[in-house]
Amino acid sequence: MSTSTPSPAPTHNEKSHPPDCKSSENLNEKLENPLARIHHKQLIVDAAEFVLTHGLEEYTETMQTGALVAQDPPTLERLSLIIEDDRSVLRREFTHKGDQPWTCTTSS
Repeated sequence: MSTSTPSPAPTHNEKSHPPDCKSSENLNEKLENPLARIHHKQLIVDAAEFVLTHGLEEYTETMQTGALVAQDPPTLERLSLIIEDDRSVLRREFTHKGDQPWTCTTSS
């Protein structure tokens, strides 16, 4: 008759986790808006360079405005360069995430 030795119970080892999982400061850095620390003037220049690089010159002002709103969404209400129609559309985007302006149909 053979006796078996019971396996040791699994243990939880805090040191087995990657170090960045423990630091909320590190996590906040990873989740931070990538545009947050860019000065407004630089953001405007970057948006203009982007549209030039991608052949989208007719959208320069739209991309610059979009970059400013993406940097800090609450500024939507304070940015004087946004007309009220655009402000209304953007407010709806904030309050109805995922809502689509078109109907998607499939054929059987």
